Amino acid sequence: MKKKSIWISGSVLLTIPAITILVWFTLQKHPKYNGPIDKIILGSTPAYYSLLILVAQEQGYFDENGLDVTLNLSEIGSEALNKLRQGKIDFATSSEFGFVNESLKEGSENLRIIASLAKSFSTKVVARRDHGIQKPADLKGKRVGIWRDSPLDFSFNRYLIFQGISPEEITFINLSYNQSLEAILKGEIDATILFDIRLFKALKQLGANAVSWYGRSTQDFYWLLVGKAEFIVTKPDVVERLLIALLEAQEFVRNHPHEAEVVYIRHWKYDSEFVQFVREMSTFEISLDQSLIVVMEDEADWRIKSSRTWKKKIPNYLRHIYMAALDRVKPTANTIYR
Repeated sequence: MKKKSIWISGSVLLTIPAITILVWFTLQKHPKYNGPIDKIILGSTPAYYSLLILVAQEQGYFDENGLDVTLNLSEIGSEALNKLRQGKIDFATSSEFGFVNESLKEGSENLRIIASLAKSFSTKVVARRDHGIQKPADLKGKRVGIWRDSPLDFSFNRYLIFQGISPEEITFINLSYNQSLEAILKGEIDATILFDIRLFKALKQLGANAVSWYGRSTQDFYWLLVGKAEFIVTKPDVVERLLIALLEAQEFVRNHPHEAEVVYIRHWKYDSEFVQFVREMSTFEISLDQSLIVVMEDEADWRIKSSRTWKKKIPNYLRHIYMAALDRVKPTANTIYR
């Protein structure tokens, strides 16, 4: 009898972890939505970092969560944020630098970060070997093409600090982003800093003549989902369902990476080689990280000191982040200190 009692106790103990796991998985699944359909306009760019949005639309995750989503495309994230501020769209995607730039303008108090959709190390300093550059120290005295007051300008500034190089030791050439790519390929400048498709083109065309280093050291680039406070307050359930759909897209990308890339290539017609190139530097994860606050404060400080802005002190970015939606649908994804 005693032996039987011990066996029963052991079986109960063995089932406790199983029950715990079952409960955990149950809590991770969100109930099927059966309510009314909400129409929303989501402003984005053809950037690879918007992959979760494309997958959510293609796989029907928006529809399953009662959202009729219209994509409104912009060439750059700042255009999407402008449309958001003007009330032309309901949500926008943007880099964290783009959001910081908007947050320093008058009338930006109602902008809210809902979550990060992706993180990437996709920024690199690119230099020409035939111009006598083999290592970072060789940048001293060289002509570097920079898109001034841009995230690339910020990244290169921080890169120089990390390498112990003074900006006074560099000859800066003020060029647009497209001009920087053309100039480095033609040899009109010695180095520049690029990201995304232009970085890919520069490295591919320069080949063995290119030398490159990550421009942000250990600092992530964030791709954000942004909304307006008045929309969020009146329709918090829409924000939650939007995040649920994107979380489902996140799982699809994790489990079916090749199929996800096919979705992106089919929509934006990018070369599969480029997609593989940027994928290796990117992580698709719905999150709110404490490091996001640190990055934005650093960028805001640099922006205020380097150019004229409406605001003269760093905003409190905790007030610019709407955490309630992510806290409800996936609380473990929010690691911001509060």
